[in-house]
Amino acid sequence: MLKKLHTSKVLSAIVIVAAILVVYGWIFNVNIFKSVLPGIINIKFNTAVGFLLLGTAVWLLEEKAEPRYVQWAKGIALFMFVFGLLSASQTIFDFNAGIDELIWKDDPNPVETKYAGRPSVHTSLSFVIISLIILFIQSKRMLWFCVISLIGVISVSALVFLNQLFGSSFLQAIPWLAKTALLTAILFLLLSTSLLKSRHLANFKLTFEQKVGVYFAVSLLLLIFIFFAISDNNKQRADSEITIRHTYERQLMSERISKMTAEMQSSIRGFFVTKDQYYVAAFDSLSIAIVREI
Repeated sequence: MLKKLHTSKVLSAIVIVAAILVVYGWIFNVNIFKSVLPGIINIKFNTAVGFLLLGTAVWLLEEKAEPRYVQWAKGIALFMFVFGLLSASQTIFDFNAGIDELIWKDDPNPVETKYAGRPSVHTSLSFVIISLIILFIQSKRMLWFCVISLIGVISVSALVFLNQLFGSSFLQAIPWLAKTALLTAILFLLLSTSLLKSRHLANFKLTFEQKVGVYFAVSLLLLIFIFFAISDNNKQRADSEITIRHTYERQLMSERISKMTAEMQSSIRGFFVTKDQYYVAAFDSLSIAIVREI
């Protein structure tokens, strides 16, 4: 138990330090602290503050000597639950609650960001889930919910991490995942693992059959999730290729019509100069050809 307790506090401390560095990066415009790698989505200021608060809450949960710390942790979790729910609702229901840049203004042209200063839907909902876990982690009846929810957050964050790290496009069909920052995914992995290693879940044990069932269910859901993402992404790519081909054909048609229009103008000039009926016939033939093209 001491080992689990130690691991939980170390991981939560890493999350706190990383969040402080991100906040420092925003205040003093140090880009490497905001996005880790150049040219990728940066972690929003609101998101960094959220990790700082939730990392602190997890640390406080491990303080057995001071029971009031648990109440402080739950107070933080309640605040983050409301923030995450409101932030996700803004994107899902398309309204602006005025909280995105309430504390700090986003960059003028942020990468892969539709709403300046707003965390992705995945980030906001993960904040909601982790906040609920902190609120219910002391209840024995809710341990299953806590463990399954943490496994879910870890699994999805791992997908986002791989997608951002290797530049894969299989999540492009799901924008609320594709637009999550690399550092955000890493911090969710650390924060979720710190909760799994917390003293409150130390006595939660699974039988071998239950472990096999959980691993099978998680693997199956991930495979279905990835299959859906890849399938939808392939459909979008096929639609894009059809659009490109259609645009190319229209461009060729436009060039043919432009060429025939120039020949019609030449026919008109030739008729006025020579009065030769040949030019009239050529003009009529070109007019019919243009109508057929259209």
